[in-house]
Amino acid sequence: MLVSIFFLKVYGKLLKTDKRVALIFYQGSTDATLSKGTAVLCPKSDRFLNHLSKLTGAICVISDEPKDDIPIKFFTPSQAIQDLMQWLRDI
Repeated sequence: MLVSIFFLKVYGKLLKTDKRVALIFYQGSTDATLSKGTAVLCPKSDRFLNHLSKLTGAICVISDEPKDDIPIKFFTPSQAIQDLMQWLRDI
């Protein structure tokens, strides 16, 4: 979770700039994978997803289990990539 806090702090700082930023999380089979200094976040808990939903900006999660009760944009892995690309264009 410390890695995710770091990324969310960086995300918050980027939102204050003129850069266009989007966070796209892929909900895989593990909580985090570390390799070569890179962390891939895999949010699995409702608590983490609820915290994400309270942030402003463009955030989505790609997951086999979209949560209707969490107000965040979800895509399924089987959904067409064009749907995700259209969402990015719309924001």
